Amino acid sequence: MPASLAALIDDATITIIAAVVILVEIVVLWLFARNRRGTPFASTLANGLSGLSLILALRAALLDAGAGAVAFWLGLGLLAHLGDLAVRLGQTRS
Repeated sequence: MPASLAALIDDATITIIAAVVILVEIVVLWLFARNRRGTPFASTLANGLSGLSLILALRAALLDAGAGAVAFWLGLGLLAHLGDLAVRLGQTRS
């Protein structure tokens, strides 16, 4: 593994990069969703927040923030995932 990549992982900077990518993706998808039909943006937002929560759980683990911090972010990820499922299931019943 290149030293530069190892450094990004060791200080958890890689998680900030990943979080920014997810946030940009959410904004871009929101811009597209304003003018199109299809998957409701609520589902896209919940899916993105679920991924973001997992990235933040990884960051907490890499920074040795403790089990409580990791569990907090994983719990938020679960709630966002359940929200995504609820939107998608509601869409299939319509």
